[in-house]
Order: sequence, then C-alpha cells, then structure tokens
Amino acid sequence: MTRQSYKDRHSASWRIAMTDQGGGVSKMFNPLKGLGDLNSLRQQAQQMQQVLAQEEIVVEKDGVRIVMTGDQKIKELTIDGEPATHVADALEEALKKSQQIAAKALMSMRGGE
Repeated sequence: MTRQSYKDRHSASWRIAMTDQGGGVSKMFNPLKGLGDLNSLRQQAQQMQQVLAQEEIVVEKDGVRIVMTGDQKIKELTIDGEPATHVADALEEALKKSQQIAAKALMSMRGGE
C-alpha cells in the first residue's frame, strides 16, 4: 500500500465533495449569495422606512397634541396650545436611544456582537 501525501488525500476528498452524482459541480455552496440577500433586505428596509416616514399619527389628549411620523419622528408637540419644542426634542432623543438599545439587543440575539 502506498502512502498518499496530505495534499493528495485532501484534494481527492475536495473533488469528491465538490461533485454531485452526475459529475458536475452544480450543487456547490456559494458563500457570496448571502450578500445579494443582505442587499435585498437592506433595500426593503429602506423602502419601508420611506413609507413609514409618509405616515402621520396625531394624538390629542388632555391639552397635549402630538404629531408624529410612522418612523417615530416628532413633527409637532403642543401643550395647551403652546409649542413645546424642548419637550419634543427630549422625547425624540429618548426615542432614538431606546431604538439603539433595541437594535443592539437584537444584534446580540443574532450573534452580531
């Protein structure tokens, strides 16, 4: 029995693994295919953000009026008919921070960080 080198043994295994029963390589794994999927998902997310930005939610309760877009941007905040820009700015900052925390939590669940 002759002894095969490491290279010979593994290149033969590689050729066998890369072929299907028909002798072709049609069932090879394409590691770059995922990039196309990611690109498609990114485009869908951007489209969804654009659609949400067009939506407008108006809530009036106890003298407070809030106008917010579907992507959670505060367009208007009045309290007893007076603009409350400083409150709107603080709320928007709090929303942004909570979204960042949620995004980090989702990434860690998926193994991203």
